[in-house]
Amino acid sequence: MTLFCCFSLPREVLGVSVAVLVYTNPQHVMTEQNQNEKAPILETFWALADINASKRVQAAKELIISLRAVADQSPESQEMTYCLKRLVRGLASSREGARQGFAMALTEVLHTFHYVPVSTVLDLMQNNLVVSGSAKSQEEKDVYFGWIFGLMAIIRSGRLQNSVGLDAELVVLLIKQLQGLASKKKLLG
Repeated sequence: MTLFCCFSLPREVLGVSVAVLVYTNPQHVMTEQNQNEKAPILETFWALADINASKRVQAAKELIISLRAVADQSPESQEMTYCLKRLVRGLASSREGARQGFAMALTEVLHTFHYVPVSTVLDLMQNNLVVSGSAKSQEEKDVYFGWIFGLMAIIRSGRLQNSVGLDAELVVLLIKQLQGLASKKKLLG
């Protein structure tokens, strides 16, 4: 899977000469046709980080539409897994507008696709929003803000409610995370 990052590049950079990308796993052969089908999903990530709020909203709408089309074929698709991971990583971006766009899109994904467990998003946050020992203060700040925006996305998605009422276990978990972030207030200020 060494060429997966190529999908995030604009098509002009890749050119039309790239007809097939082969991964180490033969089940993951991407033809140009498959790449074109996934292009709408991939293109939305750039727009989610746009400074213009209306462009971010439009990108989130397009992402949901694209994911619905894929989810109709296979609810537990690679596209959904990739999007969740990419959205979580984008929460820690220092690019102006990125946190807002990625958090909004994550909120909508959780709100729209109820089969996506909140625990999956929390696990992705735990694995991808990590402060490394060598992180600079700005990188550390970005990670903590990513956590804040991620928790906000979960809360705004309406997923704290389950079929019998408030999901107390999830609420307690989110409160503990927020308490941990509150101890970083000086760094975030």
